[in-house]
Amino acid sequence: MEMADGDRFTPEQAEALSALRDGRNVFLSGNAGTGKSYVLNAFISDLKARNVDFLALAPTGIAALNLTDGSTIHRTLKIAPGVCAPDGPKGSRKVLDAAKVIIIDEISMCRIDLFDHVMGMISQSMTRNGAKQVVLVGDFFQLPPVVTERDSALLMKFYPGNLQGWCFKSRYWTGFDFEPHVLKTVVRQSDPDFIDNLNRARVGDASCLDYFNAHSKSSRAYLPKDTLVLCANNRIADSINRENVDALDAPKVEFAAAATGTVSNGDKMAPERIVLCRGARVMSLVNSPQEGYVNGTQGTVTDASADAVTVKFDGVDEKVRIERHRWEINKSEAVVEMDDEGRPVNRVKTAVVGAYTQIPLKLAYAITIHKSQGLTFDACCVHTKVFAEGQLYVGLSRVRSAAGLTVFPKIEPNRLIASREVVEFYDSLEHRMEEPVQIECPRRYESRVRAYVRDLMDGRDPDAPTPPALEGALENSKGGTPEPGTERPARTLEEKIGADIVARATFALKFAVSSAMSKDHLEAKMLLAGYVLDWGRAPHELYVVCKEGGYRVSASELGIRRSEIEARIAKNSGFDLGSARRQPSPSDSRPGKRKGSAKESAGRTRNTRKANKR
Repeated sequence: MEMADGDRFTPEQAEALSALRDGRNVFLSGNAGTGKSYVLNAFISDLKARNVDFLALAPTGIAALNLTDGSTIHRTLKIAPGVCAPDGPKGSRKVLDAAKVIIIDEISMCRIDLFDHVMGMISQSMTRNGAKQVVLVGDFFQLPPVVTERDSALLMKFYPGNLQGWCFKSRYWTGFDFEPHVLKTVVRQSDPDFIDNLNRARVGDASCLDYFNAHSKSSRAYLPKDTLVLCANNRIADSINRENVDALDAPKVEFAAAATGTVSNGDKMAPERIVLCRGARVMSLVNSPQEGYVNGTQGTVTDASADAVTVKFDGVDEKVRIERHRWEINKSEAVVEMDDEGRPVNRVKTAVVGAYTQIPLKLAYAITIHKSQGLTFDACCVHTKVFAEGQLYVGLSRVRSAAGLTVFPKIEPNRLIASREVVEFYDSLEHRMEEPVQIECPRRYESRVRAYVRDLMDGRDPDAPTPPALEGALENSKGGTPEPGTERPARTLEEKIGADIVARATFALKFAVSSAMSKDHLEAKMLLAGYVLDWGRAPHELYVVCKEGGYRVSASELGIRRSEIEARIAKNSGFDLGSARRQPSPSDSRPGKRKGSAKESAGRTRNTRKANKR
């Protein structure tokens, strides 16, 4: 796939970008160095080119500053810090009402209470203003959410059993039907052995330890000169930096930062105070491609004065004069503008609410692994005394090749930490799309759904939250109507398959409509959700086939797994769907029948339906 500006994408990157452009709710993930940010930036550029109102949010200030038009979740949505109570007060809704697309980057660091709070706000906004596209980006194998000792007691009360606070365990994760795109082709590194062992480290496979320990040193004294050390915390990093600068025999110059407006600690991209001198190793905190350096490029100070610092960056021929840099702190806001016909419309605008000014450098003898995320180095040493899940993997994957990697001290097996919950979550993504059993659309409201979709696509009814054609299905889900061929009232769907599945299907009907969806996709999704709610017969079949366009949509789009449905219905009705699906139909014995034909599939479906009625 090639963009107009000549950018190239790997096949999996192109597939993910296509899904984003189609308006689907997407979870974009992948190994370190696979190009998640590259794809996201391309999507944001596309939204800006099409003049689509969007929010680009992140859980931390540093992550927000690395996003185009990015802002923190708390600032934009006016959410107070601390634990978000499930039934607590919601933040500002105006900016969500105006946005058509909501992007949350570094989703692995977004704790479940904050995620539930934000997604609840988005759901309420969709009720008022129609569907929105939600995009989540990040890798749960990297940095986890922060759970302080002070917050843990409240979190355990609200989310028992979720000690780490993973947001993929939220009910909203399932309800919003995030289509997973997990990038696997690493573009940061090229050595197959290095990539293979990084992949092992990612999932906590100790078989990689011999490979990485071959690059270990027993003491920092044996580290290559001027090697950047990646540490677990600020205490270690500050100690190493201070020790090295103090050892330099040159006049010291201290630079103090200045802040104006609204600036939180998380917005401070550079240290509030930094002491520099000739010979100090530093790292750039900004991009200046025209001068040959970018964020993360390392170099040596050749001169320091009160106004500026001169740096000779590694690999750059000319020395560069570095002056103070002004970082603008953004906040996305809702504003009312007039459209071409003079009607008021809500739009999203990014406003500057603060600024932080400082020399855009930091000492490069040591930095935390947390602050190294997103950066790439030619050489570094990973201090292996880590304590958090994914921390060691992030550090090891920052370097371009094994030749530039040093570890200190030797990696002990207990330092290679990967969450079992995360491993199981990614395994479930791999197996999400099972081989489908095709069924026919429920004809009773097929034509009315298509009429509704035509109205929706033509813009005559853009804000209707519930398709009128499916009101009967919603009524049937409440019970009270006799089942076909019986005189007794039907059990409610909650009794048949569980309240949570009914809620997901209802959610899909009411809200999961994106203006960027194709007509066939929209029809298929509504028909499947309606069929689930009508009599509870469709989820175990897993697929609906639209007559026009042949678009298939799976029940996983409602967040429903085959095994979950089968277990639920078997428990509540005593009917084994797996056995019913394995029973041969009478047509199976006919000679010359082609295996797997559409006619045979339809026969199996009719048998299953009859069995369900019994």
